Amino acid sequence: SSVARHGYKTFIGWISENYINDGKLTVNQNEQANKDFITKDFLHNVFVAVTNNNLRGIYNVSSGTGTTVQDVLAGYVGSENLVLQGQNLPKTDQFILDNTKLKQATGLSLSKQEIDKYLAKCHQILDLFRKNNEKQL
Repeated sequence: SSVARHGYKTFIGWISENYINDGKLTVNQNEQANKDFITKDFLHNVFVAVTNNNLRGIYNVSSGTGTTVQDVLAGYVGSENLVLQGQNLPKTDQFILDNTKLKQATGLSLSKQEIDKYLAKCHQILDLFRKNNEKQL
């Protein structure tokens, strides 16, 4: 992977640790790559719907919408806290899943506005952790 995630097991762990400890997030992959981002709340709602409706089969759990790496990371830590170094790198691991079957079976969908609202909430929480971390130093 071209993302410097030294020792971090998850994407969110990498974001959180770097932002809380350093106040910045250095990104060394092409930040214009599109990913099919979902929120924790949406995933939870899908699990509940699948369980309650006794669904069987294969479903793409996705937003069905591409969100750039830059939009996701800027949502988490603020665009002013991003150090972008991947502009000239290839866009790798891009994917957007077709979630038509999931929508039809559950009625669930995830809008860009819901993603943005979720990222803003995460940013507020990370800012609180960061400020608390600064007080302890």
